[in-house]
Amino acid sequence: MDGAGPADSGMRAVRGLCRKRLEPLLEAHAVHLAIVNGTGRFVMGGREEDLRRLEPELSAQGGSVTVLPVHVASHTPLLASAARAFGELLAHSGLRAPGTPVLAGIDGSPVSTRERALTMLTRQVAELILAGLGATALCAAGTALLSRLGRPPPSSREEPLAPTSHS
Repeated sequence: MDGAGPADSGMRAVRGLCRKRLEPLLEAHAVHLAIVNGTGRFVMGGREEDLRRLEPELSAQGGSVTVLPVHVASHTPLLASAARAFGELLAHSGLRAPGTPVLAGIDGSPVSTRERALTMLTRQVAELILAGLGATALCAAGTALLSRLGRPPPSSREEPLAPTSHS
């Protein structure tokens, strides 16, 4: 993947801005939203020059920007050619249908067939990841308990894994 996108690309985490306010700024700088991690928590990708020009504007709007140690603009249109090549490789691979359905990162929908896995894995290379939709889909399906793996949330402002209902 590293060789598939522009050589001068990267990613940044952005906190503290709403999506409605963030998207026009990204568009004005040819930078793309790559991952939505929750309310006010995003990852953007683009060419380094464009990202560096955008950072002061995001800060001036109240956003907090963190440079990520990634040198490819994953989950953005800059990787469209990589997605096509990856899809062709997957199509000729021994990839099988998952034994247990998994959820697609781009829309939280279940993936239970080989064909759907090929489609969704290919799309995820160059399309926006909506990280919270998986947990939301699990809750809608009746899941009573979710557990987060990995480090604990960095702050108390962290969004819950999924919306809760107190009815």
